Amino acid sequence: MLRWARKQGVEVGIFCALHTYGRQLNQHPHIHLSVTRGGLDIKHGVWRDLFFKKHAVEEIWRGAVIRLLRHGYDLINPGSLPGLGHIRDKKQWQRYLQAQYGRRWKVHFAKKTRGAWRSVKYLGRYLKRPPVSAAKLRHYSGGAVVHNYYDHRTQQYRQQTLAQEEMIGRYIRRA
Repeated sequence: MLRWARKQGVEVGIFCALHTYGRQLNQHPHIHLSVTRGGLDIKHGVWRDLFFKKHAVEEIWRGAVIRLLRHGYDLINPGSLPGLGHIRDKKQWQRYLQAQYGRRWKVHFAKKTRGAWRSVKYLGRYLKRPPVSAAKLRHYSGGAVVHNYYDHRTQQYRQQTLAQEEMIGRYIRRA
């Protein structure tokens, strides 16, 4: 998106936070990203509005991530990752990544925020937030930990009970 905006002669603002976990402390790598809906015209120093087309952004994002992963085989060791144990060599990794071009990668476009301060507060919560806040911890009983989380699929709050070892392990992997 930054490269595309610069080709338009505009310098945009981008804030980003990487998360490796979901609300249940499960592996769920995702990125929270906020891009200004315009930017500073590089030549004239005036603000110019920009519009990002969702489908185009999804394709650009997928291509950029796949290119990055394609060159990172030795650093990533994909065969050791959950769900990718079948990948034994670089050739299989390349085939797997090539197949990703046939899949749709979802990019969620949130509604426009009202004011820059709201965007800063939103991203600030994600940058400083621990995997499970103390307020979400509900109960501990000599081996089991109960915590609340919000389930986006059902749009309801749920409780999850984990053995203390599992909870600590998930927390350490995500923190």
